[in-house]
Amino acid sequence: MIHTPDFMRENASADSMDKRSWNERDCEMFIHPEDAAALRAMKAVPGFDGLVRQIMGGTVEKMLYGECLGTNIKLGPGQLPEYYELLPPICEKFNIPVPPLFLEMSPLPSAYTYGDKVPFVVLSSGLLEYMTKEEIQIILAHECGHIVCHHSLYTMISLVIGYGLSWIPTAVSELIKLPIYRWRRMSEYSADRAATVFAGNAQKVLNIMIRLSGGKYGFTKNISASAYQEQIQEYESILKDTTVESSMQTYLLLWATHPFASMRSHEILSWVKTPAFSYLSRKIGTYDPRCLQCGAGMRGSTSICTNGHLC
Repeated sequence: MIHTPDFMRENASADSMDKRSWNERDCEMFIHPEDAAALRAMKAVPGFDGLVRQIMGGTVEKMLYGECLGTNIKLGPGQLPEYYELLPPICEKFNIPVPPLFLEMSPLPSAYTYGDKVPFVVLSSGLLEYMTKEEIQIILAHECGHIVCHHSLYTMISLVIGYGLSWIPTAVSELIKLPIYRWRRMSEYSADRAATVFAGNAQKVLNIMIRLSGGKYGFTKNISASAYQEQIQEYESILKDTTVESSMQTYLLLWATHPFASMRSHEILSWVKTPAFSYLSRKIGTYDPRCLQCGAGMRGSTSICTNGHLC
């Protein structure tokens, strides 16, 4: 049974919810427990504290920002405003300053965030081709989730450790990197939660996972959401075999920075069933539960959509 804190019971309806500013306690509510656990493991990496002090000094952050200015296109009100203007509404809801936004030339659909004192976000040109504008905004919310959680600081640390270990024998350096890669994967779950809170429902975020798995919107817009959920359930059944799950973590995901899309989708579907999701999305005014079979709205507070599907 999920315990609902008293402060989450207060003003629980969408109409009565006090739209106060997002705060640190809200951030703690959507951080995935595996993210927190993996971060503790990463902090145990030798030399971690020294790297934190070095990077907090700003040298690495300025270097990465300078590279971005030198190679990418900085967006703004006078530069591709149709994409830049997707960002400020997210920052207003999450109560963070609007970070600089860049466009990177790459055919692969991707987005990333660096910087902690002055974080910045980068979108690839491939991402703009693959996604609708609404989906791009949800991806920006994912990146803002990284900023809210201060993930970008630790991402920069992982880069420094990766570059700095080139002089260490490969077997040793790879073992040191293991907790770092695991944390980067787990941090994606927290950022996905932030994106889902901004989207207001799971279906919009699942659509993004479908694009990342199957291709551009033109190819994947008619993919069945219910069939995709069956695929997620089949994937989950495979993971119930602990030997298979352990082997996947060891051989397929060990050096990956992101979990599989099916696993991320599973985590999203679990997250929207929690009181924390309802509380946070109502608080910022985005709560919009939708049927995962047809996309229709729900009948009041029931689990039945307006088309009669049980969700």
